[in-house]
Amino acid sequence: SGTIQGGISTLGFKYMQAFSTAVSLDVFVNDTKVATVTTLSSESTLVKTVTDIPVYITGDFTIKFIQSNSSAGQVAIDDITWTSYAPTNPVVAVPVFSPGAGTYIGTQSVALTSTTDGASIYYTTDGTTPSDASTLYSAPISLSASSTVKARAYKAGMDPSPVVSAVYVIQQPIEVANIAALRAGLTDGTTVYKLTGEAVLTFQHTTRNQKYIQDQTGGVLIDDASGVITTTYNQYDGITGITGRMSLYGGLIQFTPVFNTAAASSTGNTVTPQVVTLTELNTNFINYESELIKVENVTFTTTGTFVASQNLTIASGGVNSIFRTSFSTADYIGTDIPTNAKNIVGIAGHYSGAAQISARNLADFSNLTGIGDNAFSNLNAYPNPFSNEIRFEGADVARVTVTSIIGQVVMDRTITGENYINTQELTRGIYLVKFTNNKGESILRKLIKE
Repeated sequence: SGTIQGGISTLGFKYMQAFSTAVSLDVFVNDTKVATVTTLSSESTLVKTVTDIPVYITGDFTIKFIQSNSSAGQVAIDDITWTSYAPTNPVVAVPVFSPGAGTYIGTQSVALTSTTDGASIYYTTDGTTPSDASTLYSAPISLSASSTVKARAYKAGMDPSPVVSAVYVIQQPIEVANIAALRAGLTDGTTVYKLTGEAVLTFQHTTRNQKYIQDQTGGVLIDDASGVITTTYNQYDGITGITGRMSLYGGLIQFTPVFNTAAASSTGNTVTPQVVTLTELNTNFINYESELIKVENVTFTTTGTFVASQNLTIASGGVNSIFRTSFSTADYIGTDIPTNAKNIVGIAGHYSGAAQISARNLADFSNLTGIGDNAFSNLNAYPNPFSNEIRFEGADVARVTVTSIIGQVVMDRTITGENYINTQELTRGIYLVKFTNNKGESILRKLIKE
C-alpha cells in the first residue's frame, strides 16, 4: 500500500488461491511480519476471510503482502480493512507471538515478546481474557492441541497493552507402521500421516521431485512438487519417518510430504521385483500400485522408437496391458522399441482403471535366457481376494509360505501334488504368499483374505 495515516490496531482481508498450488503468504505492516496465511492445494477458488490480526502501531503505516517462498501459489487479495489506533497515554507494546497464528503439524512452541523493556506478559490458552492475575509468561508455551492463546502486557506507570490473541490449529500426525496401513488411510488431502517404519527408495526423478518407495506391505508415490524434501537419497536407500498428506490422481495414491526427511536410515538395500502376469496386473493393479514388479516374456505390438508420455501395448499369452513411458529423462527414450520378447522390470501404476508398467531405465529390459527365467511366468494364484483356500496353477509348486504384513510366517506348507492350500485359519488381512519349486526358485504374490 501507500502510506496510511492514523495508526492501525487490527487488520483483516479476504484471499483466494488462484490456481492449484497452495498459498503461503506473509503479511507485513511497516516491514514487520504480523501474520502468515496459507491454503491447501485442494482449496482452489475458496475465499477465506482473516480478521483481527493484532498490529497496534501508532502514526503512519504501510501494508505489504509477500509470498513466503518462491514455490507458493498465486493469490487474489480483496476487502482489506483495518481499525485506527491513537492512544492518549503511554501504552505497553502488545505481545508478539512467534510463530504466529495458523495451522501447524505437530506440537508447537510459541514464544511471547514485547518491545517495551521490563514489561510482564500474562496469557491464557483457554480463550478467556487475560489479566495480571493470569499465568505469567516465563518460557515458550507448548501447544499439543488446537488452542486460542490470548496475551496482555503490563508495566508500572503505563497503561496495559490491548489484549491480543492467536488461534493455533494443531494437527497431530497419525502414525502408521507400514505402507499398507498408510494406503488404508484417508486420501482427502488434509489428514496428516507419519510412516514410522522404513521404506526403500526404488526410483526417483526430477519431475515434481517424485520418489517411489516400498516396503514388504506395499508401495506409494511421493509427489513433492514444492520440493519439501531436500535431503539427498540414492536408489535403494531406506527412508524413515516421512510425514505428509494423501490424495488421488487418476485413482492413484499420491503422498505429498509436509516436512523434510532425515538422512538415509539404511543404504544398498535389495528389492526383488514381484513377478506378475499381465492377467494379474490388469485384474489386481491396486495390489501392486507404485511397487517394483517384473513381467516376463512380453512383446510390444508396435514398432518405432520410445517417446515420452506414451502408452504402448504389450502382450503375453494372448493378454494385453499397457507399457507407459512415464519418465521423460529415462535413457531408453528415443531408442528403438524392442521387436523380440523381453522381461521388463518397472513401476506398477494405473490411470483411470487401466493398469500400467513403467520401466525406469534400459537396464530394466532383459532378454529371455531359458526356462529358468520363466518357471513361474504362467503361475495363476486365485481367487484374490480369497476366503477359505488359495488355488494355484500354471507352474510346479513344491512349497507355499504365507507371511503377514508385519513379516511373521503364519503358514508354511509342503505341496505333494495338490493345487491348493486351506486358509480357514487365517484372519482377514493382507498376506505375502511365496510359491517355491523344487529348484528353489520362487515367486511372491500379495493376496488379500476377506
